[in-house]
This record gives sequence, structure tokens and C-alpha cells, in this order.
Amino acid sequence: MNGMMDEWLDFSELIDKSQELIELGLHNEALELLENYTKIYSDEWEIYFLFSRIYTEQNLPDKAIPYLHKGLRIDKTNADCLLGLFYAFSMKNQVRKGARYLFLANKYHPGNELIISSLVWYYTEVNEIDKAIELFKELSSKGITNPEAFRNGALAFERAGQRENAEKCFKTALELNPSYDEVRDLLADHYLVLEQADKAVSLYQDALKESPRNIRILSRLVFCYSQAEKHDQASSIAKEIIRLYPNSPVGYVDLAYVNLNTGEFDKTI
Repeated sequence: MNGMMDEWLDFSELIDKSQELIELGLHNEALELLENYTKIYSDEWEIYFLFSRIYTEQNLPDKAIPYLHKGLRIDKTNADCLLGLFYAFSMKNQVRKGARYLFLANKYHPGNELIISSLVWYYTEVNEIDKAIELFKELSSKGITNPEAFRNGALAFERAGQRENAEKCFKTALELNPSYDEVRDLLADHYLVLEQADKAVSLYQDALKESPRNIRILSRLVFCYSQAEKHDQASSIAKEIIRLYPNSPVGYVDLAYVNLNTGEFDKTI
């Protein structure tokens, strides 16, 4: 028996353990665990949805799509699988093809917060901005607490040039989920476009208080310091990344970027 099955897991335990592995980024371990139980729980749509989630997070939508269809064969109205297909096709730059599944999800589950939030994103992507904003306003009037909904609303407002509303939505999403890295990056980029680099720097400084060795946050801080023309601070952070993670290319690339910005080309090579 495979080592991953030395301890038998009932279905709810399997789902919890698989999700835990996925959230830790241990995709291969999650795949192995699910594969060990697939024949046993072959009539459960959640198994196939979790396979799709792993492949989606690995940016492999072509592998995710067949699993989502397997899930729908078990439960044709399942919102998670329908939304999963929408996003998988969107990853393949086939947003309108994926929209078929989004509209089906909305038909089967009218008023569902996650589905309406996805519709906001869809209409933004196809440049029907007024419709996206109208849907978001309807959603927000119901007292939503889903950070992704505010992220999608922010993107719609930003596309419409309503920067103040976009900023409010980004901030709300980050307040609801302080670990929402994508929103932090989007808000930082928003500040950089407005030439408010100091605000972008502050975002990452605050994030580092919770995760001081986070290489991703440190790298973004190098970029923001550089945009603020605080090259000494940018260089210092890049060197700290190299010290903490000498085997990672991130710090070396960041330091080269700083040196290019300061015209120290001899140090870049």
C-alpha cells in the first residue's frame, strides 16, 4: 500500500487533507493522495474538482478541463465545476467560450454571490463596463464580504477610469483578506500609475510585518523602491534577498534591475 494511504481517510478527511496540501503549494503530494482514492470515491464530484484546482493553479487548464467535465457528469448543475470551466477557458484566452458555463451557472443558481462576482469580471473582460459596474453595485448593496467580488469590482471601476472607486474596492478586498497577494499587487500598481510610489512601498512594508522573510513581498518592495527612486533602499532589500536565499535567482535579478536603474551597468553583468 502506498505510504500516503497508511492512514485511511474517510471522504471528508480526504477533502480536507487535499485542500490543505493544495493551499501549501504541495501539488504533487495532493495529486498522489487523490489518485489513491479516486476509484473508491469515483462518484464524488469534489474529487474531480480538486484535480482541476491543482492543474489550474499550475497554469495547466487543458488538464483541468476534463476533470471538470467529469464532475459535471455527476452533478450537471454544480456551481464549482461550471465556474471552474469558465475560468479554465479564460486562462486559454477563450473567455467567450467559457462564458457558456458561467451563464449556465447563473441559470441554475440565480443570485449566487460568487457567480455574480464572476459575471462582473466577465463583462469587464469583454469591455461591457457599464454592465459590470451595474452588477457590482447590485451585489455590494447586499452587504457582500467576499474579497474577490471587491477585486472584480475594482477592475471594472479602473477600466472605467473611476480610480477613486477602484482604490476603495482594492482596499476593501485587502481588508477582508490581508493575505490576498494579487490584490496587494494590483493596488500597488494602481498607486504607481498615479505616481504615488510611497503608498505602494507602504503596502509591502506592512505585509512584511506579518511575513518578514517572504521572498515575493521583498522582491516587490525592491521594484516599488526603485519606482520611488529610492535606489539605496532598493539595493539593500535586493542584497537581503540574496543573503536569505542565496540559491534563488530572485535577489540577483532584482539587484541587476536596481543597478540598471542607477546606470551602474558594470555591476549588472
